[in-house]
Amino acid sequence: MAIRGAADGAGVPLTGGGKQAKIEVPAMPIRLSRTEQQLSQKRYQRYALLNPLGANLTIGSVCTLLALHWGASDFQMGLLYAAIYLTGVFAIFTPALFQGMDATRITAASWWVRSLLAGGILLLPLSGNPSFKAWGLVAFIYIFLSIRAIGVSTLPSVLRAISGPRQLAAMNAGAFMRWYVGCLITSLLAWAVLSQRQRLGSEAAFMILFGTGFVFNLATSWSLSTLPPTGRLSRGSWSALLEGFAEVKGNRAYREVVWVTLLQVPMAIAAAYQVNHLSVGLGFSPESITALAVAGILVSVVGARALVIIGSRIHIRPLLVGSHLFLIVFGAMWTWLDLFPAASRPTLAAVLFILSTLFLSVSGIVLSALSSERLPGKNAVSVSVMYQLAGVLAAFLGIVAIQVLGRSLPWTAWPGMHAYSHAFALWTALSVGVCAIAFVMVSGRFQELAQDLSQISPSNLLTVFRAHSVSISASSDPKDVRELENVLVSPVPASTRLLLEALRSPESRLRGAAYRALYQLPRRAAFPLVRDEALCVDSPLRNDAVSALGFLRFRASTVVLRRLRRDSEPAIAARAWKGLLRHGEPIDETALFACYRSCHRTLDRLDILWGLLDIGQTRLLLKAYGHEIQIASDPHWHRTVLVMIAESLGDDSRMAELLILERERPMAAWQELLEELPQKIAGLDREDWRGILKKSGQVVLPASARLPGGLRPTQATGLIGLLHCSRLMEGMKTA
Repeated sequence: MAIRGAADGAGVPLTGGGKQAKIEVPAMPIRLSRTEQQLSQKRYQRYALLNPLGANLTIGSVCTLLALHWGASDFQMGLLYAAIYLTGVFAIFTPALFQGMDATRITAASWWVRSLLAGGILLLPLSGNPSFKAWGLVAFIYIFLSIRAIGVSTLPSVLRAISGPRQLAAMNAGAFMRWYVGCLITSLLAWAVLSQRQRLGSEAAFMILFGTGFVFNLATSWSLSTLPPTGRLSRGSWSALLEGFAEVKGNRAYREVVWVTLLQVPMAIAAAYQVNHLSVGLGFSPESITALAVAGILVSVVGARALVIIGSRIHIRPLLVGSHLFLIVFGAMWTWLDLFPAASRPTLAAVLFILSTLFLSVSGIVLSALSSERLPGKNAVSVSVMYQLAGVLAAFLGIVAIQVLGRSLPWTAWPGMHAYSHAFALWTALSVGVCAIAFVMVSGRFQELAQDLSQISPSNLLTVFRAHSVSISASSDPKDVRELENVLVSPVPASTRLLLEALRSPESRLRGAAYRALYQLPRRAAFPLVRDEALCVDSPLRNDAVSALGFLRFRASTVVLRRLRRDSEPAIAARAWKGLLRHGEPIDETALFACYRSCHRTLDRLDILWGLLDIGQTRLLLKAYGHEIQIASDPHWHRTVLVMIAESLGDDSRMAELLILERERPMAAWQELLEELPQKIAGLDREDWRGILKKSGQVVLPASARLPGGLRPTQATGLIGLLHCSRLMEGMKTA
């Protein structure tokens, strides 16, 4: 099963919720240069691909099918399914026995030893006793995985040393993807060889596969040995393990990881009996089961890739609940498989096997993420060992539970049930238990369950994938930028996390789209990121960040805007004033118009006009325009007034039409506006304009003010916007 294989040194578990795994750094770490780190990362990725080529041919489905071929009992099969978990107990000896030794050398040496000892499986056919062969296979697998447990416990320290913290998640994701690619290759190889078992002989076919795995195990060991020394292990005393136990016992979050482990591990062992039922109950051949394993790996690759995309955008709890809700359904269908028509059972079982493989893999990766996320800053190694010991205990209890259930009740006598219904019933019950724990995982706040479950709704997941697609393909093209903004303001639960992710992006186009999205979707959680960029004088997006502060209408944002309104850069000060006006800040007219007059660019002055328009301050708008109409207008100002007019009318569609028209035929948009305004306005002379403004009583213009002799668009664009936005049309009609 994919969930078993993913634990065999594929990489440090992925982190969830956008956080990095906190792995304890070895004592006296060897600091690698950037060049050495890059070279080591390439070698590690080579190891990540070679590792499954050997491991999957040793402990994967080939091992399971060989055990069934040798007539292994259900108890022996249970031992094989639980081996990956039970042997984790040897991890506790690593810190104590190898304290002071280099972590890389420990990992590489354990891989060499396990590879050589696994070659003993090739000697088992020399015995003529099938029972001895089955027990010998179990013994060699346990030896192989016990030594592996020692190496895996030091692998996180190695990985941390060869990669910076920011690269850790990417390397984890890459390692998991390579694991599945390697498993796919070996599964295809197994299918090709087993399909020829009639010609080669069944036992010979299996030995060919194990021999190939032996060679790849040696190649994996060599690849690990090429990594540089990374530091010596520390905190290896038994007292540190006792401290870890006390920390897990006293911390609710750590206890929750243990409880989920105690339920999910035996659930995975029970689910592994699908292979038994396919082979014994439904008569599937080894090559058919291998073909189904190939299909399962393919969908698991898709699932792993999906988790790479959504893992940092959706909380762990809904992912855990969602995967186990599916597993509950699949477990129940396996339990009562005989209720379905006999002709459809093989097809249904094949589909269930593939889908179960997918969600077992997803649940395993999610549990790894939960375990990595919930680690203390100190003593992380010991707490991690406690999690592994919980898996050991869970595996032991799982084997016992399956054997007791199978012998205590007459399962086959009940309608719809079969010889392995007891294992699948346990699977279903344990998945229900995981869901029950997940329901109260967030400090017991059961009422947040509906909100969490909405994060795995189809609309939310589609938005997350759409955000990923847009963020990696969007360019500076306006259409692409608008598409990204539309994704960020989608009315889905993930919108806030998507927005925060974009605000943290090193790419300015993504951050810029996020700042504009805050205009429609203001979020308090975004404030620290927006504040930092607004105060950074070297940021190319400082203007956008200051504008976004204006839409975050709470006290902390107002305090920052008060500081920025005295900024030496007029554009920043103008945008700060615009934000303060939106916040309802008391207006200091002297300071406001001092800032207005200091803005030499039309766009900067427009920011203050927007703020006045937003709060409906007609008197101050007229005062501003009294200054504005003395300044020669420019083509860019024409377009900005178009925006203001359309905004005042609440007609965004009309604004878009006018902007397009103005771009295609300069001044054509103004001509259309003239036709839409009252007829008498086109004939107003200079004195008429002065009369309108005098009647409004809002502003007194100097004699030198450049008033139009008539309504000529090149001279009066600002005044048109003023009159329209200030709703003075009635005054014009009576002038």
